[in-house]
Amino acid sequence: MSTTTRRDSQRRFTSRLLPRRSATGQPVMPAGSATSSAEHQAATPEERFRSTSYFGSLDGVRALAIIAVVWHHATGPERSVDLAERGFLGVDMFFVLSGFLITTILLRETGRTGDISLRRFYARRSLRIFPLYYGLVLASFAASYVMSGFHFEGVRESIVPLLLYMVNWFPSASLFFVAWSLAAEEQFYLVWPPLQKLLGAMALIPLGLFLLANQAVNFGFLFEAQREGMDMLEITFTPICLGVFAAYLLNYRFEQVWSVLGHRLAAPLSGVALLALLTLPSDVTSLVGMHRLGIHMLMTTWLITLVIREDHMLAGFLKLPALVRIGIVSYGMYLFHMFVIHVVVEMLGVLDLSVALFVVVMIGTYVVSEISFRLFETPLLRLKPN
Repeated sequence: MSTTTRRDSQRRFTSRLLPRRSATGQPVMPAGSATSSAEHQAATPEERFRSTSYFGSLDGVRALAIIAVVWHHATGPERSVDLAERGFLGVDMFFVLSGFLITTILLRETGRTGDISLRRFYARRSLRIFPLYYGLVLASFAASYVMSGFHFEGVRESIVPLLLYMVNWFPSASLFFVAWSLAAEEQFYLVWPPLQKLLGAMALIPLGLFLLANQAVNFGFLFEAQREGMDMLEITFTPICLGVFAAYLLNYRFEQVWSVLGHRLAAPLSGVALLALLTLPSDVTSLVGMHRLGIHMLMTTWLITLVIREDHMLAGFLKLPALVRIGIVSYGMYLFHMFVIHVVVEMLGVLDLSVALFVVVMIGTYVVSEISFRLFETPLLRLKPN
């Protein structure tokens, strides 16, 4: 098949880019893209999927992920239930989402235009990610010249890795230690879109090899002695890679995936399986080997069941307004929550990490993030190119 014919075929079966959000967090649909409910109901499952510009359950997933991360940092190391020890895996769920959504956007753009505009892609990502992150980093760096404390000293010592998104390689001894995950995502954004633009579906070959290398680390075949204390070796790219593969599966093998995961019950069943694996005891706190890989694979499966159809049996829960709103401001909550914990613990004299602290921190973090989203982030998001 010629390149022209292949691109024409892709255009027939792919739809517009996932849209920007408005100030209220609702999707901004491209002009002329609306379809009647009758037409939507008459479409095949694949056509409905490809015409879906806003996956309605994913803000709820983001909310659950950020709640898990805040829980992990606010409740301390001593927890009586294995599931309660694994809030850090909320970051892994964010990675699966990121790999899936970014790749879906790029695949749909290729189908719609025959190419990928790296300029528009990086403009969109920069306006979403950079302003709040660099604002906090630079404000902390400036304040470090007049204020003392571990955070400000840590920012001064690690300012170069922080500015270059390299703290997964060179950790920061400050409240920005959580930025290792943002660094991993930015490195993914830097490499994957050009690779996909250059190689198309063939980009899955180097991605697969990279995934195998990740698993060699996960199973202890590589860098076992160096794992301790190096976030870069905590297999953080595996869930991103699996999210990418999920996007390709749904783009090129939708009917086969639908035959397995297309039932409305697939979402709750895969969700229960994921919870069961998260609850499974382990002698290793950080989880490695088949246990960690199994969690990533079930996260990816669960994600597929949530986007392959909008009327799955968890939709009512994941589309609860409170969860949706938390999901919309989850990026700000990720950046702010350690600052809120620090304020509550250090300045208000709270000494113990506890469930009560988690509740206070969740409320405070949401309020700060909502203000930031409305007054600072949203005006910049309106500048994003289509």
